[in-house]
Amino acid sequence: MPNYVITSKPGLLCDEKKDRIARQITDIHTEITGAPGYFAQVIFHDEPCRRYVNGVLADAQIWIRGDIRAGRPAELRSQLVERIMTGVARIAEVPETDVWVFLDNLESSDMSIYGQLLAEPGKEREWFASLPAEVQDRLSKAGQATLRNSASDNRN
Repeated sequence: MPNYVITSKPGLLCDEKKDRIARQITDIHTEITGAPGYFAQVIFHDEPCRRYVNGVLADAQIWIRGDIRAGRPAELRSQLVERIMTGVARIAEVPETDVWVFLDNLESSDMSIYGQLLAEPGKEREWFASLPAEVQDRLSKAGQATLRNSASDNRN
């Protein structure tokens, strides 16, 4: 957790842009909340559907819904929304007005990942230590790969 679902019309985002957006959202969420990157999941839905705003076709927009853990201050959530909106707009090469971001705050007890209820914010280390050793190892390796990819992206 967090779980970010991005919906856009087919062809608006190529795979390279999706990869960059997924890393960007993960990095922003980790930086702002302090939650480990292996909590983040980014899912893309490019579906041939018709979306309307005020009764008018509005299929140029990118909609992002983020399910995140409750308990974080409004200022932090606002930073998260703004940075995701500007980062996605930049990568997707669309105006910021076409990126809509919605956060939904869920209690930790309302979700499970890696076979356990999710940790309360700030208790990730204790939660990680309670995971089976093979899961800890897998997540540690994934974290190292994420750090390498992030460092590589920052150089480009």
